Amino acid sequence: MILIVFIFTFLIGGSFSQSDNGSVYKDLRTKILTGYDTNIRPVKDYDQPVNVSVLISLERLINVDTKTSTITFEAYMVLNWTDEFLVWNPNDYQGIDHINLPPSMIWKPDVIVSVSWTRYYEQDDLDLQVKSNGQVLWIRVLIVSFRCAMDLSDYPFDKQQCFFLVLTKFDTTNTVQLYPYSDDKLPVMNMAQSYNPEWTVNFDRNILSNTTNRNDTKQYIFVSMTMKRKSSAYHYILVMPYFACNMLILYAFMLPQSSRRRLFLGSLALFMDLMLLMLVGYELGFDSNHNTPYAVKCLSINIIMVSLFIIISIFGSRYIAKSTSQAPLWVQGLVKNGFVGKFLLIQVSSKELADIDSEMAKLNIQSQSSTGTTEMDQRSSDWILLTAILDRLFLIIYTISFIIYHS
Repeated sequence: MILIVFIFTFLIGGSFSQSDNGSVYKDLRTKILTGYDTNIRPVKDYDQPVNVSVLISLERLINVDTKTSTITFEAYMVLNWTDEFLVWNPNDYQGIDHINLPPSMIWKPDVIVSVSWTRYYEQDDLDLQVKSNGQVLWIRVLIVSFRCAMDLSDYPFDKQQCFFLVLTKFDTTNTVQLYPYSDDKLPVMNMAQSYNPEWTVNFDRNILSNTTNRNDTKQYIFVSMTMKRKSSAYHYILVMPYFACNMLILYAFMLPQSSRRRLFLGSLALFMDLMLLMLVGYELGFDSNHNTPYAVKCLSINIIMVSLFIIISIFGSRYIAKSTSQAPLWVQGLVKNGFVGKFLLIQVSSKELADIDSEMAKLNIQSQSSTGTTEMDQRSSDWILLTAILDRLFLIIYTISFIIYHS
């Protein structure tokens, strides 16, 4: 709003004094435009170039499409130069020191924004302001849509930097020379950033450079556009649900392998991870050529780990723990090793043993061993302890991998 008020004050403010001075203003306009040729550069020494100051001021960021790497923004291009043919003495015209003229009535530099654009629009119907010393101020409204090579590796905490050029379309340094607008010349319009609900946008300081082609040197102003994603909302829709999934898995590890709640929580965590992955894919695009975002890597690894957790839980409680065969010697040595049990903090609850015995009874599994019930209980205990060891080892692997990958 400050910029709009400034423009209207700067360009239209003189209309009140012009209405009061009616005929004087008409005389002044007739005087400076009589014999004026819009095709001739406004310098008395035709060997000298016209010096044009350029400022790109961002008004608003319209859209950032990460799927197509396209950025659309609206900006003001401010041009300032001296027209040596539009000079008068304000004392001769009742103190009128500036007038507003349509762009079509005087010479203008052919300054454009050069980008790999998909859409380019400019509004040239705003009046120019001409001062009595020949200074011309021209403000143009631009809507530019261009492609930018985005790096989404740190999504949703990413920072993008895009570039575009401001240059003359046909003129060379022999006819027009460009200069970045200094901050002290037009401080109100050099906003350098504009509010956007998702991105913080800045136009970095312009850099002047030259390029030579066939002995003709052209100048261009190199403009850097820096955008940083506002990640506060993503803490609630992506980061916190992701850590909630991991908390569910850690809690599920504390439940007995035969518990149905264990499988339910694992399946719920897997479903949540898949939904978060679909959310990221929908926003960034599934066929994107960007670098794989860190969030996608985290979710994908977590999906694999949770899937392994579910497989180990099912395989351990449904097959290994219910085995009636004699455990191999290495299994017996492992489960009877007191150090392993203490190191892994393994303690099989009586409830878990009762649950497994109850399920085995439903399947009408009866011992035919000559050693009797005591030997059968020993075999079951060996396999149950083995599943507990495997489960605890996977918990350690899961925890270590989580810490390392997120450190």
